[in-house]
Amino acid sequence: MSAPQYTTLANLRSFLKLKSNETADDPLLELIIPWATGVITRYLHYDLSQTTYTEVRNGWNQQAIKTKVRPIISVTSVIIGTYAVPAATAPNTPGYLFDQFMIYLTPHTCRVFERGVQNINLVYSAGYAIIPPEIEFVALNLAARAYKSTGRIGMKSQSMNGQTTASYADGELTKNEMKVLDTYALVPVQS
Repeated sequence: MSAPQYTTLANLRSFLKLKSNETADDPLLELIIPWATGVITRYLHYDLSQTTYTEVRNGWNQQAIKTKVRPIISVTSVIIGTYAVPAATAPNTPGYLFDQFMIYLTPHTCRVFERGVQNINLVYSAGYAIIPPEIEFVALNLAARAYKSTGRIGMKSQSMNGQTTASYADGELTKNEMKVLDTYALVPVQS
């Protein structure tokens, strides 16, 4: 099974305004889509699709801990040292609870994420079941630029009569695309 892509052939064809009978370039477009997904994934340093993560972290005597990847969908286990923290059934019961961004120890747990080196083990699932539209839009833009550049491979600019008429940024994220992606970037956390 191949990794989920951040756009589809149908959406890319529509974005490029290709007619339904213009299918000769479909194999090329099918190569460009995973490339665009890869550019985004490398920029973010993680795959946005739902995945299970294991983090081994340092404890800092805190009641809550941020995960590196969000949004959190589920938590499989929280271990502090050798103590396996149970899932809480309510905020007033012992154990852990979580929201999209953090895992919390309830006050009734009588524990914190105790200070220590690599003494916290978290196993959780995070990511998106459906890729956010703004991410797909970045993927579509990257793929469209890559597709349009196939006629000018290796060119950085084009000039006529000594004047530059166009410059190209093939395969590079624009500043606006980076701003969009930065809202999905990994959360800096204390190790």
